[in-house]
Amino acid sequence: MGQKKVEFSTIAEEDEAEEEVKLNPQKIREALDGDEELKNIGDFIKFGRYTVFIIFLYELMLLPQMANMTFMIYGGYAPKVVECGGHDYRNLSNVKSCAAYKEDFLRTNCTPVLETQFNSLAYEFNYFCDRITSVKRAISIMMLGVLFGAIIFGQLSDWFGRKRMMIVTHIGMCTLDLIVSRATSLGHFTLIQFFTSLFVGGHNTIMHVFLLESIPKKHRVWLSCALSYSPNYIIVAIIAYFAHDWRRLISIAGLLNIPALLLLLFAFESPRWLIQKALLDSARTTLMKMEKINGTATPTRLRNIDVLIEQEIMQNEKKRSRRKYYFYHLFYTWKMCLYTAIISFALLATSIISYALIFNMEHLSGSIFISTAFFGAFRWAVNLLVGAIDYFVPKAGRKPIHHGALTFILTMLGIVIVVKSLGIQSVNAIRITTMSAAAMCSQLFMVNAIVTSELFPTAIRNLAVSFVQISSRLGGVISPHVFYLANVWEPLPYVFMFTIMLINALMFGAFIPETKNSAMVDHMPDKSKRIWKSRNSMKATNILPSVAKLAEDV
Repeated sequence: MGQKKVEFSTIAEEDEAEEEVKLNPQKIREALDGDEELKNIGDFIKFGRYTVFIIFLYELMLLPQMANMTFMIYGGYAPKVVECGGHDYRNLSNVKSCAAYKEDFLRTNCTPVLETQFNSLAYEFNYFCDRITSVKRAISIMMLGVLFGAIIFGQLSDWFGRKRMMIVTHIGMCTLDLIVSRATSLGHFTLIQFFTSLFVGGHNTIMHVFLLESIPKKHRVWLSCALSYSPNYIIVAIIAYFAHDWRRLISIAGLLNIPALLLLLFAFESPRWLIQKALLDSARTTLMKMEKINGTATPTRLRNIDVLIEQEIMQNEKKRSRRKYYFYHLFYTWKMCLYTAIISFALLATSIISYALIFNMEHLSGSIFISTAFFGAFRWAVNLLVGAIDYFVPKAGRKPIHHGALTFILTMLGIVIVVKSLGIQSVNAIRITTMSAAAMCSQLFMVNAIVTSELFPTAIRNLAVSFVQISSRLGGVISPHVFYLANVWEPLPYVFMFTIMLINALMFGAFIPETKNSAMVDHMPDKSKRIWKSRNSMKATNILPSVAKLAEDV
């Protein structure tokens, strides 16, 4: 085959491609291995030894990324003032101990005694009580770095390859982690960590795409559930417990990149990316090597590789001729505006709650290490349970899972509000309810991601996913500051989180239709539905709750 430049459909478009008119039906029929029809690379790749290698590699890559992403759970942990001028505050909450310290300091200019479970940045540089806001601001800056990194490296990986950019991000994380472990101030640390976060955000984006492009299509869902942050929260909690110091912990996070980097050198570049860049000989060679390692290289399957690549090229050339769409097309009709706004708000609210609770662990009594490990274990167990329900119970749609998770979160937050409002001393109850509520947020992230992919038309599906993910990242930027509200009234942060989740539940329940087992929408709505055409088109668009999706009523 000639080295012809083509474009390829992304993973998000792969399912939609199957709904299109088949190209060269005769050749596709000839490209059968047994009873299986080859529709795309995801269908061709088989589970084998190379898949196991990719799974192991993915976990090795995920651990240092996750350790960096969640480092400020420990690095930003606020010490508690336990004594000043002979006054003991150990039995008071963080908010009340700070208020008491403030009074005593103004009156006697006493020297505070700090207590901490982990030698954090805040502890080393004396950021506590009112001064802890500087640490929370640093977390927001880092989360902005994650957002920008996802955008920058996502594009770079499309230009230069998944594997090459993952190598760059691992080297960047390793180098900067070791450098920042020598930071002499919070400002110095924040500056370096902002650039580290660029690599973290980029790695997060590329790594997941690399996994999906390198494993069999039918194994993507369960592997995505099993290979996640959840079990790694437990691993990082154990590492943090034994490290007991932020400099040692960030150094370990950096060194964890080395085994991942070494193993990554033996991985193949994504065959889909190779086809995208018209590196057809490399794509063919890569697929053949994967087949041989997997032990699935039958003569028929090796012959089918050329047919498969040709089919991918023809599908991609067809896509090139399509009309281009942009972000403003997400607001093409009133219904699309509504869906975009509701899902964006849902991810914003979910991200705020999830990160607000884990980045403000000092507001929970008990061991930070046990709390974090419980968070990871509970979240992982729920992920596996929901994955099993989705697979074995066909009637369990997206909305029941969403409603169930939201009901659980609202109940847990409601319990915390009541306990704190009544002044009930129940350390374990608050810790368990708070961390389980944060853990359940993972289900909301999952459902919103799936619904976004299933709800929007093919032409703008990737745009919709990218747009709503920005809201999710912005939630991470806002989240560290939620607990400032406790200075006004101690239960107020939980009241705020309860309120935004209640709005989320009402809006999602009223206006988002069930999407499971329904055909994906291939075409944009008719021009008569367009908002900016005329007033009549506005009146014609029904935005009331409906089981119909965006373009099904055209």
